[in-house]
Amino acid sequence: VVPPNGMLSPLRCTEGTVSLPAQLPVQLPVGVPLVINGGGQDCLRAEGQCSIALNLGDRNLTLTNCERCIQAGGNADVSLTTTGTLSCTASEDGILAQGTASVRLAATSLTIMGGEHGVHAAGTAEVGLDAPTCTISGDEGPERIDGNATIDSCTTQVVVPPNGMLSPLRCTEGT
Repeated sequence: VVPPNGMLSPLRCTEGTVSLPAQLPVQLPVGVPLVINGGGQDCLRAEGQCSIALNLGDRNLTLTNCERCIQAGGNADVSLTTTGTLSCTASEDGILAQGTASVRLAATSLTIMGGEHGVHAAGTAEVGLDAPTCTISGDEGPERIDGNATIDSCTTQVVVPPNGMLSPLRCTEGT
């Protein structure tokens, strides 16, 4: 159940599936986005054999006050889809995918701001970002790849760190 103010608590999952289909009636006043407030913790955390699938239809989603907006590990799969906007603000990595985890984000506009990296993929994890307009930023760089992980970034991408200073992409292996 989504409260009228659109504020949700962080989601945690270690096995099974957490889903929100687009046709689910979420009654929010016009202009009020769906918000997950991490309260300083990870906003979405999927580990082990967990799947988080949020199909938001045309609703906007804001992940805020997160340690990480999304942390996926093990064999977890996270998929967020909206024809609206998706924005994320985190004190550490915006997205951290490790192990064999998969993270897929699709939106009309996507903004990921991390205190460390915007997107960090490690192991053989896969991160896919699909949006006509993307802004990915991190104080230590927009993206970091360790091992054989992959990050499939948006077609049109604006990479701007919060301090406005561009830093090099760090890649230890992978693509």
